[in-house]
Amino acid sequence: MVKGGAKNHTAMLELFGKHVVQQDLAPERIEPQRYNLNALRDGLQPYEDWSAYGVEMVRLRRARLTAVGIAGVSFTVEASSDKAQDDAIRIARGALKVEHMFEAEYHLDAATVIVYTQVADGGRAVHFSFNIRASGVSTIKNLSLRNQVLARKVLQALMVIDAEDEAALVPMGAAIA
Repeated sequence: MVKGGAKNHTAMLELFGKHVVQQDLAPERIEPQRYNLNALRDGLQPYEDWSAYGVEMVRLRRARLTAVGIAGVSFTVEASSDKAQDDAIRIARGALKVEHMFEAEYHLDAATVIVYTQVADGGRAVHFSFNIRASGVSTIKNLSLRNQVLARKVLQALMVIDAEDEAALVPMGAAIA
């Protein structure tokens, strides 16, 4: 990274290529990862069995919906953390009086996801949560290494991220214990 924008970045890259690696280097634009949060609009049913990862249930605690084509119109729905209660998407569908979110002209712009893990023998129920935005920003990096991997596996199972994106994001040496 070089201050001053693309022009200075290109000049610095040319100098680096010429003097350090002795070859011409061409700048490549790095596209930020985006989350396909609209995949969550009609529920959190996975396309694979979560029990292999030790996950009992996943639900949306909070959802921010933004109107399609109307700038500045959005609303946030917050649900109870109690897993027996409706999640934020179910509450939003009720408020919008639609059966499926694609019937309402709203995009899911941000969400708080709660992951409930399976109870170990004699243990107590454990859960963790993280925030994600369609723009690609998340709080996954603030989780423990094990929960980071688990969160990405959940997002992959829900088709919020692609398998290639997930593989690129998993920290080196990370594994689910």
